Amino acid sequence: MASEAQNKYERELMLHAADVEALQAIKEQVSKNATVRQQLEEAARKAESELLECKASWEERERMIKVSLFLWFHCFFSITSLHRIQSLNIFVVG
Repeated sequence: MASEAQNKYERELMLHAADVEALQAIKEQVSKNATVRQQLEEAARKAESELLECKASWEERERMIKVSLFLWFHCFFSITSLHRIQSLNIFVVG
């Protein structure tokens, strides 16, 4: 009977040791997952920041292109108008 109790105790002790090892492995995995999550969140914040910077840059470029087009059309129509006026002066004067 003492031998049987000793065997049961050793078996329970081995099962407990296995449970402690499994718990330790789970804790390590949770810690690794938390680290990876933190790294991914930081990468996401950085990507979002870079995206906003790119968006602002593209919006500025778009604004500059619109201003350039406006100025180009303004010059074109001014030159065209001037040319028409000069043409009319030739006919009136001539």
